[in-house]
Amino acid sequence: MTVREEDIVELISMGFPLEEVHTALEVSGGNLDGAVNFLLGGGNSSGGGGGGQPTATTTTTTTSPFSYTTRTTDSIMSFHGDMTGGQIDNFHNLVTCQRSQYSIEHGRSACTCIALTAATQFLSASSSSSSSSSSSSSVSPSSPSHSITTQFLEDMITTGVETYLHLREITMSSTSSFSSIEHLSGEEVLQIGGMTFFSQLQCNRVYQGVLSHDRDYPLGLSTLLQMIRNEQSQQQSQQWMAILLTKTPESILICFPPPKITTTTTTTETESSIHQRDLSPFTIATTTTTTTTTTRTVPTTTTTITSSSFPFWLIDSHPRPQGGIDSAYAKSYDSLETLIQSVQLLFPPTHDLGPDIPEMMMTMYNSFDLYTLVLR
Repeated sequence: MTVREEDIVELISMGFPLEEVHTALEVSGGNLDGAVNFLLGGGNSSGGGGGGQPTATTTTTTTSPFSYTTRTTDSIMSFHGDMTGGQIDNFHNLVTCQRSQYSIEHGRSACTCIALTAATQFLSASSSSSSSSSSSSSVSPSSPSHSITTQFLEDMITTGVETYLHLREITMSSTSSFSSIEHLSGEEVLQIGGMTFFSQLQCNRVYQGVLSHDRDYPLGLSTLLQMIRNEQSQQQSQQWMAILLTKTPESILICFPPPKITTTTTTTETESSIHQRDLSPFTIATTTTTTTTTTRTVPTTTTTITSSSFPFWLIDSHPRPQGGIDSAYAKSYDSLETLIQSVQLLFPPTHDLGPDIPEMMMTMYNSFDLYTLVLR
């Protein structure tokens, strides 16, 4: 039996302990999907099929060019705290669906395409919301949060995997320098599918960072996300922004609302002038002094940027069994700080891959990219 190193890394990145990962791969004969099922089932291999607990009733539906298995449970829940690995994930709302990317054939490596599909859907919804509300409000942007539903998650997975299969066909038949490996990077997906599948998206910038326990590390996740938010605020943009976070072998989507901008248009200035008048040319005592105060309004502009009244969103096509979530999901957050805390729970720095792993390889493993995206 051959166990691929990238499968071990992928399962560890999903939050499973290394010892359990080795056991699952041994039981499944080195099959990643089987190992995921084994781990999600609490150590009971059900062989083949989709994700979820072994006691759940499942329904299998076949749709060309791939098949998927769905769970019968479906939930839209509201929480204010979820214990994940002994830490609190302070999200506000949670939306789940009936499947994850692992429920679909060929879906295990499609997370970048799924995340970009979600970005297109979400930002398009924000544009539609702004257009529909323009007649009643010309200042405040609208929230696309109403579009985050179970159906939204189902559609992003289906369309994202279909897009991934099309791009894989292109890369496999192309003589270009693009990678022919199973996972496609964010750069590859945007370059190959940027003019077709993701033509509505504009990538403004790519930030490269390294996961670190130091929250103030210049290239750390917290620092870079704060930097992106500050730049968005300085530009006084009224557009929603989507951020593709890729950390091999996973990709997720983060959505930043436009900052709340308050503008003051006028201010008042007061001027005083002194006038003297001599009532008699012969006597100094008859001289009087008059003070005249003139008030005038001078137009000015004062801009104050505060926290947005709209939530931040995290959209993820992976199951997160360590957080009690076994399907794709979307979470909303009231602040950037709580969003960052949640993302750091998903992607903690890793320093225990083994004594034979050199430091350069460890740094590469902890590296990540952030692609800032807006609607064209």
